[in-house]
Amino acid sequence: GELEHRRLKRFYAHTNKNAKFVSQIAKHQRRERFVNKAHKQAPAAQQGGAAAARQANARLLMTRETVRPLRPGRDVAEIIEQSNPGDHHAISSDQRTHMDITGFVHDNEGDPAVKNFARDLRVHLFQHLHTGADPSGADEEYEPSFEDLAALRIRHNRMYVHKRMLVNYTSYDM
Repeated sequence: GELEHRRLKRFYAHTNKNAKFVSQIAKHQRRERFVNKAHKQAPAAQQGGAAAARQANARLLMTRETVRPLRPGRDVAEIIEQSNPGDHHAISSDQRTHMDITGFVHDNEGDPAVKNFARDLRVHLFQHLHTGADPSGADEEYEPSFEDLAALRIRHNRMYVHKRMLVNYTSYDM
């Protein structure tokens, strides 16, 4: 019913939205079925128990249901204020679409890109706060101590997801 409709809409977001989207959705469904079948068989074969297979399957279903995509929905309209051409980039100050940092790390536990994410984020933020408005980044090599990182507070433990980012750059390929 409704859950299957949502699942199909999720697959539609991964198509190129032309006239062949039906076959592309079918291909995504076949891939998902193949991956789920492999996931269901692997824990049972490794641990040799039906209980372990059920537990691994429940864990897989739970993460698939709870993981939110990293991009905001189509209905979210972001307005990026007029920016100075001298600024490197501009991002909307909109705070409607947010994600809990701890939940994001937990949901993407096996992803190598998320390894030490929370600590690396704190180090990155601390270094930018420490150098202040110094554009030269003179203290970029400064490694904050454990106490420095523990003192850094991220409001509501949130990171914000944005649809667009404007990057100002000079192109010389005329």
